[in-house]
Amino acid sequence: MKIDLPWGTNHISLDIPNSWDVIIPQHQHELSPKKQNEKDIVARAMANPVAAKPIQKHNLKNKKVVIVVDDNTRPTPAYKFFDIVLDALKKGGCNTKNNAIVIPALGIHTPMKKEEMEEKIGKKKYWAGKMGKP
Repeated sequence: MKIDLPWGTNHISLDIPNSWDVIIPQHQHELSPKKQNEKDIVARAMANPVAAKPIQKHNLKNKKVVIVVDDNTRPTPAYKFFDIVLDALKKGGCNTKNNAIVIPALGIHTPMKKEEMEEKIGKKKYWAGKMGKP
């Protein structure tokens, strides 16, 4: 049996034995009747985190912050909502240019190149300096 799995922006095909029972999860429908985009979902989650106060309510002045993003083998469109995370950090007092760094959660995957990180989180001013150097 052949199955296709998402891999970065592409797919990878695998041949697996026909004797295997394979369960491929289907996409869940939104609980809300109206369609929501990634930015709305992330903004709502950041405003109402589970068992914690929102990032912007923390005192982050002079604190070092590490932002961990999934690597380029995951299809998460972080570039669509990364600015929301940065805005929350700034509202909490974090100087994101000097006291924040973005690192990819690589696991056992190969290191990401600068261009891959820019594709993951977006190519903007916050990519400069200490922030985001893989």
